[in-house]
Amino acid sequence: MTYLFHILVGFCMVVFHTTIAPYTSLFSGFYDLLVVLIIYLGFFRSPREAIPFVLFFGMVMDVFSGGIFGLYATAYLWLYFCVLGLTLFIRKNNMLFLPVVALFGVVFENFVMIGITALMDAGSIIPESAVKIVIGQAVWALFTGPIVIVVIKYVDDTWEKFDNSREKEFA
Repeated sequence: MTYLFHILVGFCMVVFHTTIAPYTSLFSGFYDLLVVLIIYLGFFRSPREAIPFVLFFGMVMDVFSGGIFGLYATAYLWLYFCVLGLTLFIRKNNMLFLPVVALFGVVFENFVMIGITALMDAGSIIPESAVKIVIGQAVWALFTGPIVIVVIKYVDDTWEKFDNSREKEFA
């Protein structure tokens, strides 16, 4: 049932990112919410559970983006492994690091996207508007990222408790 929960959350984030955010003035410069889900998976789920979701939603975003296939999947995998590496140095339940990690995740994803795009065209120059967009997304992530992670963790923990109680009831 945990897998179903992650699929539902991931698809809600994909729908928000691809259909709602671009056409709403408040969310027009909003970051990719799947970054926050990947940070959550890196902090609170084992690689056996998380890597299939990271790859799956990376490919889903690759299909919807219309860009280079594998770009999102690569960015999400790198981000996941960076967050997994961070868990070796910081405690997973320390909520003080969540804003910094969310900020890092959004900046890292944008860095990978801009970097790969720049590598594809050797003469390309990063426009000034891209820097403004990245800064705006970083500010959004700094303030909303930790809230989204905490909400996902709370709902996931509640879902697991419900699922475990249901299994005991029918066992």
